[in-house]
Amino acid sequence: MSTNIEKLTGMDASWLHLESEDVPLHVASCPIFQLPDGTDPGTFFTEVKELVKQRAPALKNYRIRRVDTPFGLDHPVWHDDVRNIDFDYHIRRVRLPAPGSLEQLEAACARIAAAPMDMTRPLWEYHLIEGLKGNRVCLVIKIHHAVIDGESGVMQLDLIMDKTPEP
Repeated sequence: MSTNIEKLTGMDASWLHLESEDVPLHVASCPIFQLPDGTDPGTFFTEVKELVKQRAPALKNYRIRRVDTPFGLDHPVWHDDVRNIDFDYHIRRVRLPAPGSLEQLEAACARIAAAPMDMTRPLWEYHLIEGLKGNRVCLVIKIHHAVIDGESGVMQLDLIMDKTPEP
C-alpha cells in the first residue's frame, strides 16, 4: 500500500460505523437538465464522463477509499489513489421506458438511492437517467456522508458543473 493514507476523523468514522443494510448513510441529489436541441443522450453521457474524468483528480472525495485497520483496532483510513478510479463503475447510464414520466424518474431515483454503496471503492456514484419526457436527463449524484457535508457538497458541484455553456 502506498503512503497516501489519512486517518478518518471520529465523525467520518461514525458515518461508516452507523451504516447498516436498512440505514444507508449516503446522500443523493437529482438535478434535471434540458438537453440542447439535437443533442443525443449517448453523446451527453460521454461528455459528462469525460468531464468528470478530467475534474475528479481535483476532488479528494472522488479519489479516496476506505481501508480498515488490522483487526479493527482503530478507525479506518482513507487511501488516496487517483490512478485507480474506475470511471466505468462510478459513472453509469440508466434509460427510462417510454413515456419517461416524472413518476418513473422518481422510482428510478429511489432505487438508486436505496442501493448500498460498495465500501471497497471510492464512495461516490453518478447515474445519468435518460429517456425523461421533453428531451431531459437526470444526473443522480450519490456520495457517502463520510466524505461529504453540506459545504463541501456545494464546492464539489462548483468544481464539476459549469455555470455557463463554456467550461
